[in-house]
Amino acid sequence: EDVSQIIDFGQKMRSVAVTSMNATSSRSHCIFTFRLEREKHEKDRGGMQSCDTVRACVNLVDLAGSERQSKTQAAGQRLKEG
Repeated sequence: EDVSQIIDFGQKMRSVAVTSMNATSSRSHCIFTFRLEREKHEKDRGGMQSCDTVRACVNLVDLAGSERQSKTQAAGQRLKEG
């Protein structure tokens, strides 16, 4: 639930605008970074505790203004945003 609230907040803060190619063209960059960690605790036969940790990091990146200017027909301030 916390992740959904953060994503919703980010979506509301994004800047979008109409171009001739896309009705909701992103005008801002968006980066999601997920850090995952898993720990596995085990006791061996001698009663000693061990801990194995696996970590991963995933980055999802959406860059704004990747459309070709000639195709978007953007001009003025909209052109400067890209």
